[in-house]
Amino acid sequence: MEWVDQFLHHLWFAVTWPAVSLIVPSSQVNVFFLPSSLVAAAAFYLWRHRRAGKIRVRRMVRYLFPRKIFLHPSAILDYKYFVTNRMLRALLYAPLLLSSALYDRWVLKILTVLFGPGHAPGAPSWPVTALATLVFIVAFDFAYWLAHWCLHRFSLLWEFHKVHHAAEVLTPITALRAHPVEELININMIALMTGATHGLIVYCFGDGAQQLSLLQLNLVLLLYFMTLYHLRHTHVWLQINGPLRYIFLSPAQHQIHHSTAKRPLDKNLGYLFSFWDYMFDTIYVPKRREHLKLGIGVQGREFNTLWRLYAVPFAKVTRRLKAKHREREKPVLTAE
Repeated sequence: MEWVDQFLHHLWFAVTWPAVSLIVPSSQVNVFFLPSSLVAAAAFYLWRHRRAGKIRVRRMVRYLFPRKIFLHPSAILDYKYFVTNRMLRALLYAPLLLSSALYDRWVLKILTVLFGPGHAPGAPSWPVTALATLVFIVAFDFAYWLAHWCLHRFSLLWEFHKVHHAAEVLTPITALRAHPVEELININMIALMTGATHGLIVYCFGDGAQQLSLLQLNLVLLLYFMTLYHLRHTHVWLQINGPLRYIFLSPAQHQIHHSTAKRPLDKNLGYLFSFWDYMFDTIYVPKRREHLKLGIGVQGREFNTLWRLYAVPFAKVTRRLKAKHREREKPVLTAE
């Protein structure tokens, strides 16, 4: 039967997707990005120890691959969650992740109805390509910042974001410790922003207004994935100083964001750029190396199993909503 074949094909795709996603060019966890990030971390280690004389390779390897981090129970839970959630995403909720192309078409249709068809030529040019490339990455980053701000700002959404912040150590896989509800918010917000801005660019400059991409990724995003991105969720304290700190968030600033300390918890919400955090006063710049305790304290014990990572947020949100409903239904006592 045809539907059985389709179901088995879909099931096989879901089962194999965790492994396949490691080699898909556009995947942020593409295994080819990890070696380049490792080179960046090694270069930083060598630069920091440049005056130490002889560099001990064994010590550098221990620094880059600390057993107490990569074999920590929290890290092992991350690995399990990565496999499980990749399969669930492919099997169940992938259809809810809307494409940026959908918003692209909607914006083009709306602009055409309101102002008539665009009259710009469709031939590509370097200035327009550069503009489209820049607009995409800025829209991408703002969408991430806005979604991240909402996840911290609204208490019900924070219950789902706690899954990510409950990690007690940081590895590159920790970046994917995101509850499905959080993924739906993040990915759909990014699709909305990038699709809408691309539709606007195409309307103004024609079909030739396409971003510069390589391996199915915006070139700026690709360079970020190959260098600093994976260091955000590591122990490698790399801080950006000077004028560049007003443009780019450093890996150290994101590590601080994962601290149990309350002050930086709602700070450094950006993905690549720091100017949104400066603009909306959510920036925290450390003056020196800070020794961090990661996680959300005792609350993190609620997220110590794979099942709890999925179930606890739903249970807490349900209890909160029921409590609010009971509060509304309480009779109002009036003085006679």
